[in-house]
Amino acid sequence: MSQNSLLPPPKPQPSRCYATSAAPPASTIRRGSFHSLVDLQAAINRYLDEHNADPKPFVWTATPAAILTKLGECSV
Repeated sequence: MSQNSLLPPPKPQPSRCYATSAAPPASTIRRGSFHSLVDLQAAINRYLDEHNADPKPFVWTATPAAILTKLGECSV
């Protein structure tokens, strides 16, 4: 029997984004565990501030006709 099998599994390490002032990625906000609502709001605001610092316009890749065709296929 190996020595490693007797050891408990390692504890998860905190995310790097909590140790720095950088905004956490969106996936961390979705899956993250926050100690309070204020912490969650601060993480969201940091993400939005960083994301909006260099905005990029949305570029449509589909034609209006293709969009309307898809909408016609949907059942409401």
